[in-house]
Amino acid sequence: MLGTLQNLLDHPLDLFAPEFDRTLCGPSAANTFPVDIHEDKDGIKLQAELPGFNKSEIDITTENGVLTILADHTAAKAEKSEGEVHLNERIYCKLMRSFFFPDTVDLNKIEASLTNGVLALHLPKREQVKPHRIKVN
Repeated sequence: MLGTLQNLLDHPLDLFAPEFDRTLCGPSAANTFPVDIHEDKDGIKLQAELPGFNKSEIDITTENGVLTILADHTAAKAEKSEGEVHLNERIYCKLMRSFFFPDTVDLNKIEASLTNGVLALHLPKREQVKPHRIKVN
């Protein structure tokens, strides 16, 4: 008990750490990320801002017409450096968004890339639903 009290006196901001974790990583709008979604005749383009995430920390799945993007930084938190921590402001949590897409999207041909913290997805339309011009004879 005395050791815990001495630790709080030495590091008073540690008292607020659990509250910050709940605010930043709790079940709220704070644990999502911004996206842009655009559609053209060939498909849907989705761009998501995920700065600081590596490809290995991003999981993209589709199931029953729902596309889910999960970005998980929590494994990086486990890699603690040795010695005393003086400041730890980086956020380590899971971010997730799910999107419903119409049947026109060919879920088997989705392409994804990550460049400079921006995840880009191309969701092509199935050939059957793309507009076709019919020649009049």
